Amino acid sequence: MSRRDFLSLFISQVGHGRMANVAAAVRVIAQVLIVIAKILFMVSDHNALGRRLRGAKEQSVEISTTPLPHQRRIIYIHSMRQKRDKDYYLKRLKAEHPTEYAQVQTGRQDFWNTVYDVGLKRRQKPVNTLKGAWKRCSATDKREFLDWLRSEHGIQTKTSSVSRVTTSPFSKAALPELADSQGRLSTAAIAAISDTMQKLDMKSGDLMKEIGERPLDQSVGSALRRPTRIKNAILLAKLKRWLKKHGYQFL
Repeated sequence: MSRRDFLSLFISQVGHGRMANVAAAVRVIAQVLIVIAKILFMVSDHNALGRRLRGAKEQSVEISTTPLPHQRRIIYIHSMRQKRDKDYYLKRLKAEHPTEYAQVQTGRQDFWNTVYDVGLKRRQKPVNTLKGAWKRCSATDKREFLDWLRSEHGIQTKTSSVSRVTTSPFSKAALPELADSQGRLSTAAIAAISDTMQKLDMKSGDLMKEIGERPLDQSVGSALRRPTRIKNAILLAKLKRWLKKHGYQFL
């Protein structure tokens, strides 16, 4: 429909008394346009917010607070957690303790000692160092350390709950059996193995590795938890030698 035809139709409607219908249609069209404008505004505002958030993630922000009378403090805000390595503490030392930083740069003070002394990093307690070394060392090292404690300092480690039987050519009948004919560990063997593992802070995988077996082999671990059979005679022989090394004798 051309513009001229639209005007002719509009005039004819007015002439026939239909002006009210035209006004209602105009109001509906106006409301539709308002809704469309609101939607476009919301989409534009959402896109702008997304761009601002992406920009904030790509760059780190550094905010300085008001220095305290006795110390300068700087808060570092990063999108990802910063690795606290030497560079991290060097930056903090330069910003918060410029005098000590200058001493470190000239070589008059040790870097890490200065970091500990000014309180940027807490010194690790010797007992925590010992605990960490104990977790990382092997079962042989743990046994040597316990022997050293007993011989040098007279410290008695946890004693065994199973009586240790000394070898004697006339007392073999008194020795307990390691396992029955089906390969199930005896109660005394389970107690001896569990006690030794607990004293040396070992797991079943550590035990298997020490006797020369695969650490993932759960034969001994399963036999300690429930009455399962150990069918491998070589494994039983290795287990018997391992117990003998720790002071237990079995048939």
